[in-house]
Amino acid sequence: MSVQRLLGFLSIAVQVTVLGYFSGTYVFPVCIALITFSGLFVKQRVSISRRPGFWITVALFLSFVAKNFIAPYDFNPSESFIRTPLAYAIAQFFIVVQTAQFYIRREEDRLPLSMPAWGIATLVFLGDVQPDYRQMPYFQAAVLVFLALATLFVSASRRFRDQPPGTPRWSRAVLMLLTLGLALGGGWGASAALRQHEREFDDLIARYLIPDDPPTTAGFSGNSHLGSVAATKSNNDARIALRVYAEESPGYFRGAAFDHYRNPAWVANRGQSDVPRVSSLPAGLSTPPGEYESFLTPGAGSEEWMQYEVWPAASQTPAVFSPLGTALLQAPISQVSRNADDVFHSPDLLQGIPYHVATPQQNPLIRLSPSDRTRLTRIPNQFDPRVGILAKQIGGDYQTTSEKIAAVKSYFLTNYKYQVGITIPAGVEPLSYFLLEKPDAHCEYFASGTVILLRYLGVPCRYVTGFVVSEKNVVGGFWVARNRHAHAWVEAYDDQHGWVIVEATPPDGTPEANPAPLPKQFLDYLREGFLSLRIQLQQGYIRIALRALFQSRAFLVTLLCLFVYVLYRSYRRRTPTSRRRKIPDPRVDKLQRLLQKMDARMRKHKLQRGAGETLHQFSDRVARNATDQNLEAAALWYRRYADVRYGGDNTPESLKHLENGLKPSTS
Repeated sequence: MSVQRLLGFLSIAVQVTVLGYFSGTYVFPVCIALITFSGLFVKQRVSISRRPGFWITVALFLSFVAKNFIAPYDFNPSESFIRTPLAYAIAQFFIVVQTAQFYIRREEDRLPLSMPAWGIATLVFLGDVQPDYRQMPYFQAAVLVFLALATLFVSASRRFRDQPPGTPRWSRAVLMLLTLGLALGGGWGASAALRQHEREFDDLIARYLIPDDPPTTAGFSGNSHLGSVAATKSNNDARIALRVYAEESPGYFRGAAFDHYRNPAWVANRGQSDVPRVSSLPAGLSTPPGEYESFLTPGAGSEEWMQYEVWPAASQTPAVFSPLGTALLQAPISQVSRNADDVFHSPDLLQGIPYHVATPQQNPLIRLSPSDRTRLTRIPNQFDPRVGILAKQIGGDYQTTSEKIAAVKSYFLTNYKYQVGITIPAGVEPLSYFLLEKPDAHCEYFASGTVILLRYLGVPCRYVTGFVVSEKNVVGGFWVARNRHAHAWVEAYDDQHGWVIVEATPPDGTPEANPAPLPKQFLDYLREGFLSLRIQLQQGYIRIALRALFQSRAFLVTLLCLFVYVLYRSYRRRTPTSRRRKIPDPRVDKLQRLLQKMDARMRKHKLQRGAGETLHQFSDRVARNATDQNLEAAALWYRRYADVRYGGDNTPESLKHLENGLKPSTS
């Protein structure tokens, strides 16, 4: 064990100590410390040349990038980049690269001189290190110890030439002390500068890594401003918000319903009632394995049910996204409530943890109470009187609710066009302007306008926001709703049919069901599965994670590949030794290296063996072109090589003689 390797181990020990102490995670640092310590004594190391080593490092970094692409980290602009899990993972990558150097064979068993650079990068990117004013001296002391070890490491790595006569012996020590002083001073100054300009550094990185867009939860809480759903659609529009396992296209998944318009936003009904927890379920339903509880609305029952398994891939709100008419919710939660518009809420619902919902195939016709009818037909006072006149012109001649709904839908489809965004003049009520001036607009205005017109016609209705789940991922066997599938629509009450969905937005504004390309589907499948599995393990839902893992197609394919590999290895063990690839003879390898050296020497004399030219033929040609004793000796060397290589005279003395034949020309 050399001094240089010991110093390299100590520098890594300092890094993992800082990592473990300030981040509060110990498994990774302890494992790295043990692996690195074992590398001090392991004799069997891997021989890797510079170019393959470079590409292995690149492959390791790309695998790290792929891992973070599959399970990306969401940045909070109020937090410092230098203290995010992404920077912490980068530090882990740098530590792994340093540890790998202990298992690579190099000349004189020396570690690369670049080790301190990796260590400095590690200390910079220790993302979870957040020392307070009491811990800061310990952190600074650890950094100074690392810099001292790095300086000693560089000193131990350098091969000093013999000092000229008369040079004091203490000159090398002075040089080391000066180098150490510069390293400590530079490190301290850089640390102070980084702390002083940390905010500027964060802002610079945030421009490229943190999208300055509204959050994806807009429009699904207690208030929904006109434009919030459009912001969700355009904010990272390809991000998956929901995954749903169902036999058929799930369609409209409601997240919030609103009954009162208060310019310029819709307000949800504040009344909440607890949904009772049940131990026995109606026929045809069962509780999923794991830590699930079942919550069933009173009076719900049916012989046939539509069941959905929903994975909230992004943390939205306490709202439970589910279809209209949902009567059963099953999730690992302790409390569920429901408002007067049948929207489920649970404060315990977690990102990445699946829940199950079920709706009866045939919903019983529930009569609307007089108070609910009054609540859902109320017209705000701020509307222009001409809006009421317009509503009478559109559907005043119709008697049934179905006819009035069809008339309002036809009016919008005939007189309006869809576009994301709308310009409203200052001081003007938005919905009145939209209904009277007919500007191009997005789904929120079409849904809001539909509610107002139907209420003028006496039809109870409510404004609803959520997702249209209609894109199929054939690789994973599930349906997805992305941010661009966020939508607003209307639910109207028909005395003959109960609650019905009213879609008045033009077709080019309704979320499309176009499937993504197969490579994109496969990537979504891996990313969402990995992210969900990680969250489940972090939250302690082991049984849910194991069930999802064993139901995963990727896991089954991996098991199949492992089984095929085991069969192949078993076949290789039973294959006769004579049929296996023979291990190269080290003497033959040495002869080939000697021949390559002599060939290189001949090329300097403009002599090179032809493709079909034997060693004896080339020897004769060298002899004919010999102009000095070196070429004559080279011709004789080729003949001697041929005798040793192919004549059976492959003894240690013969090899030594060939090696000596190369020395005169190199001296």
